[in-house]
Amino acid sequence: MLRKALLISIEGLSLLLFMGFKQISSKPEQVVKNFYDWYLTEGRDEIWPTFQKAENGFTILNIKEIKNKLIEYKITETLIKSYEKKYKTCSDSIGKIKYEEFIKIDNVEDIEEIGCDIQSDFWFADSFESPNNFKITSGEYLSNDIFLVYIDSESAYQKFKITVIKHKSEWYINKIEYQ
Repeated sequence: MLRKALLISIEGLSLLLFMGFKQISSKPEQVVKNFYDWYLTEGRDEIWPTFQKAENGFTILNIKEIKNKLIEYKITETLIKSYEKKYKTCSDSIGKIKYEEFIKIDNVEDIEEIGCDIQSDFWFADSFESPNNFKITSGEYLSNDIFLVYIDSESAYQKFKITVIKHKSEWYINKIEYQ
């Protein structure tokens, strides 16, 4: 049911009216809400791959360090592997470049030419528009173990479908797609 909350105070008495916001009504929706609430506040910075100097002096990508944070926010191993795969070409390419040389690159196009897509946002279906808000518009069970959550991002004028799956009585985000 869609509801909007409006608080009215009459002589010290508070009254809460509902008129249109989507109420979170399922655990799968809550998993999506928790992830994107975190991602849009602090998570984007915490899980964005960064370039580091390896012990051998070459450049590495820190994706492995991100994995625990993604597991904490109920991301499946399948989706984490897709995330890692997205950066494989980049990781392979920069692994051949001395870190001192790499940090001199200041042009995004030069970084992208070596296979490092650092402009698209994986967690919003590789969008080039990085949303700064979202709202869950609906959800539906496909089975007892699969739930679809639909979200809108008004700031990026985009809609997404998030597939959430149940594993050992817990819900996890497994796929993120454009709508």
